[in-house]
Amino acid sequence: MSLEALKGKIDSAEAYAKVAEGLYIPATCWTEFGKNYKLPWWALRETLRVNHGIYKSTEVLDKVREDFPHIFAHVSIDDPQYVAYTPDAEAGRRDKQIKLSLGRLLMKLYPTLPDHIIQEEVAEHLGDINNEVEFISGEDIAKSYDEAAVTSCMANKTWVTGFHACLMYDAPNIRMAVLRDKSGKINARCMVYEPSENDKRAIRFYGDPKLKRRLTNLGYKIGSWIGAKFRLIKLDDETADGIKFVAPYLDCNGGPGSYDGSSVAILDGELVCVTRRQRDLITKAVGSNYVTLCGSTVGYNYVKPMSSEQFYVTCCLTGDRFSILEEEGVEIMMPDLTIQRARSIPETYRSARVRHQSMWATYYIHPDVPTFEYMHSKYVEMPEARAALNMFTLDQAYYPSTVYGSRHDSVSGLTGRLLREDSVVLIRDNGDKTYAHKSLVNKKWVKLHATTRSELVYSESSIGVLKTNTGRKVHQSYHSVVRTIQGTVMFRRNAKMFTVMGETFFSEGLVSANDRSAFSAHVQEALRENVTNSGQTPYMFGLYQLANNFGYGTLLDGVRVYGLSSLEEKLKTEGAQSLLMRFFDATTGSVKMVFKPYLVAISTLCAEAEAVEAPHYLTTPVDPTSAVEIPVVATEEEIAELV
Repeated sequence: MSLEALKGKIDSAEAYAKVAEGLYIPATCWTEFGKNYKLPWWALRETLRVNHGIYKSTEVLDKVREDFPHIFAHVSIDDPQYVAYTPDAEAGRRDKQIKLSLGRLLMKLYPTLPDHIIQEEVAEHLGDINNEVEFISGEDIAKSYDEAAVTSCMANKTWVTGFHACLMYDAPNIRMAVLRDKSGKINARCMVYEPSENDKRAIRFYGDPKLKRRLTNLGYKIGSWIGAKFRLIKLDDETADGIKFVAPYLDCNGGPGSYDGSSVAILDGELVCVTRRQRDLITKAVGSNYVTLCGSTVGYNYVKPMSSEQFYVTCCLTGDRFSILEEEGVEIMMPDLTIQRARSIPETYRSARVRHQSMWATYYIHPDVPTFEYMHSKYVEMPEARAALNMFTLDQAYYPSTVYGSRHDSVSGLTGRLLREDSVVLIRDNGDKTYAHKSLVNKKWVKLHATTRSELVYSESSIGVLKTNTGRKVHQSYHSVVRTIQGTVMFRRNAKMFTVMGETFFSEGLVSANDRSAFSAHVQEALRENVTNSGQTPYMFGLYQLANNFGYGTLLDGVRVYGLSSLEEKLKTEGAQSLLMRFFDATTGSVKMVFKPYLVAISTLCAEAEAVEAPHYLTTPVDPTSAVEIPVVATEEEIAELV
């Protein structure tokens, strides 16, 4: 229902329900005598009338409703010089209000209130009802700033320039609204700008809040100075900074100054307030010193003058001239792909994404501009747009009618761009990967194992082609394959990996006792190379590694294992443990465990090298060969075989 229905007579719960449907009610419950209760329907009706402005009010009546909320006191709708209220529940249900003067209502509700206070409240109320506001205009505005009881940063600013800053307000449609106290001093002020009878703007309120209520009742709304033409008082001739002119601090939109209503420019000799769009346009077209924000309290400002003629353009569709300061117009991409401005857009024009100056922009486009669709959006046809969308020109030898392919459905081939569905993976003899059209596949190419079901893979020749332990043909530069300690080729994902002395090894399965001979020789060779390349004597290297570097070795069955940089779960098996042996470390006087291939490699290297003096931190050099005399996990025959 509309608010108009609230003005009519509503004397039943059913009628109220129809009217109240969809209307917001701030409160449906009250608290009295320490208890909550739900308001009856007629009280909700009166609440809606108060909150939606059907019942007018004054500051005095606001106080009365605060003390006596259940009577819903308000300005009489029939005669604003009287007030009205709901005396009881029966009157509420009948939608009947009692009309009387404010004085009589106050005496009824406040029987102990002195007469002189009642008279003061009545006078205050009538002032609100009659919207008594004093308006000051012209040069008197500047004088009022100096005389007002409400302080201002613009008061007494004549000494700065010789002119009062507020003389800028001496212009048509600009006034100051004020209220005065009993002594005649201004206790409330608000600058107002009135472009028309239907556009009355209150800039910012200071002082007594009654001024805001009264101006609101008179039809004023919070607004800005946009469009206002101020009095221009030049203080000096034009310089490089522009013209120095008298200017106050300009509030706007109920608060401090901002780009949304406090920016001014000298246009065709007139000082005017411009919109944020106009400010940005002027700054972009001629420079930031041609528009300024009046956000200073010193009493003056600078700005360079300009002509409105430089902002006139010709409509690209009709040929008419119009000012882009007054009418924003709209930018259109024409058939020659230039961006031009039109006064308005025909209904047949649509927008499209345009690649412009390495960035995406959206413009309305002329119907003759070529476009293409991509991912449910329309784009202007241009190479820059295709490239930015990762779209590529296809090989015309295979696709004479299809020009472009995207990075999702096309690949780079031997002779050009190919659709993915028409291509095969080709591994060149040098190991490079490329794509070739299916029609080029020949008998010399070796078909390889495909990593995905939708892909065909070929090698240009047998160079680099291997066969896995399961019989699959793979290429070492394309497939992820490894050689195992058993000498076979496997996919890395299926092989068992472990690390010894920083060297990584792979196996077809868990390392067992049957594998250790070949494995030990393999590891010993790697360790020999590691030690040889270290730049130290084998003996010193071996002792140093055993005594220090492996101080944080892997813990297995409560014994610290040296010679392994990591021991993974897959090595913790009976077969793997056969490659471990205990030895006595004379330095620490404790039994330790070592990885046998490491110990054997160190023993061999030490035997080959000349004896050298042991490092100073080893009081008794460790003889690695003595480790075989300590009980070990493996059998003695196995140890002998290793040594």
